[in-house]
Amino acid sequence: MQQRTYSYPFGSWIGKAILWFVITFLFVGLLFDVFGALYDLVNETATSYDLVRLAAALVLGLIFWSYATNLYPNIIETEEGLLVEFYWSHLILRWEDILQVKEAGKVGFKTWVVVARRLSPLHRLYGLLYLRRLRPAFVIFSNLEDHQMLIHEIERHTGL
Repeated sequence: MQQRTYSYPFGSWIGKAILWFVITFLFVGLLFDVFGALYDLVNETATSYDLVRLAAALVLGLIFWSYATNLYPNIIETEEGLLVEFYWSHLILRWEDILQVKEAGKVGFKTWVVVARRLSPLHRLYGLLYLRRLRPAFVIFSNLEDHQMLIHEIERHTGL
């Protein structure tokens, strides 16, 4: 079997760029809190509130950045499973590690959530956001080229 690549159209990348832009402004707002808390720490006037604010800003910034970076993963189908794009690289997801394909909503366009035994720890965020379960997952949006074929191939290889 030859590898087959499923990619999002250029318009999705524009949406991703807009999301990055919005996330960046949110992150910059958080950075001001970070700088304020760091200033208080350097001047030894920091309170426990400043430390909590600093920790929350860093955690939220990481979550926003991670979500935006990996929102539209391109997917490569191979004989052994799927290669899911993650931080400009690919994670290997074997067919036997796919647990479920579930339609997650019809807001704007259809989405499917692919639940797996293992991906990265950050993929648990997608399971939490789309399924309200802390399971590793990634999302397939209906604007992925040939998304129906990809879903069919996942179901065929896994027996779901």
